[in-house]
Amino acid sequence: MIAVILWGRTERCLKETCEEISLMGTECHYFVCDVGNREEVYQQAKALREKVGDVTILVNNAAVVHGKSLIDSDDDALLKSQHINTLAHFWTTKAFLPRMLELCNGHVVCINSILALSSIPGTIDYCTSKAASFAFMESLTLGLLDCPGVGCTTVLPFHTNTEMFQGMRVRFPRLFPPLKPELVAQRTVEAVQSNKAFVYLPWTMRVLVILKRNPPFLRKLHLHEHFQGADIAGYLSSPKRHLGTRETLAHLKNPCSREDVSSAGRDGEACDSKRISEKAVHISWDEFRVRLAKQCRNWNGLRDGCFAYR
Repeated sequence: MIAVILWGRTERCLKETCEEISLMGTECHYFVCDVGNREEVYQQAKALREKVGDVTILVNNAAVVHGKSLIDSDDDALLKSQHINTLAHFWTTKAFLPRMLELCNGHVVCINSILALSSIPGTIDYCTSKAASFAFMESLTLGLLDCPGVGCTTVLPFHTNTEMFQGMRVRFPRLFPPLKPELVAQRTVEAVQSNKAFVYLPWTMRVLVILKRNPPFLRKLHLHEHFQGADIAGYLSSPKRHLGTRETLAHLKNPCSREDVSSAGRDGEACDSKRISEKAVHISWDEFRVRLAKQCRNWNGLRDGCFAYR
């Protein structure tokens, strides 16, 4: 008989979800547990085995996003995001994987994010933690290749329409609309059933894997950022949720040069932060094509199978 076990920090949410699942005719239990707390994870894992039994499918889905610039971030908040988004995978997997290996029956699932492969401004803690958890799953997947009956699945969805990133905007909303949580859940179940190691949602996100490994002259164009609209995706509708002002971020991305500073000193005017902000935040396709043409003129072609760059 299949039973669903829920872990989380808020008992009210756990109870409501548990009741919804029970109404569908599926046995469901919940345990209040902070997955970022190692001792609590091990303690609740023991209680779970005694009350329900062995866990054969582990789904690591817990995640938080801080939403401030690195300079403005609280140290404790940064630690919290790393504990929940990354270290929790270590603790939960260590708690349940040994029994899966004994039974030769189990699956470890990680609901990650496409930001693990291509970061955006404004979510430095989230992107860092997702990249780390992706590396964790990559290594774990390779380590379990010779273990019969035990597999891994890493799901890398694009922007999902949930409260965590409510108000988030992307460059091409028609081309890459927000994903529905139901679709992500369905694709995850299908991937586990077929023992698929990595799932990119939508499938076009696979291009990011190629673009992240492109030759130097293309990497300078930040093609992966254009592809996913990363130059504006980090800006949320609420200023309080942003990781700093547009002007601050733009200055960090494109600070005034020595000529700008000296010119400002002569003219008695400061550097035009708004102009820099607009240029740093948004790059038109016309400018993109010009930049591509300039880079291509510096390209010497192929030498021994590698791109040679002047």
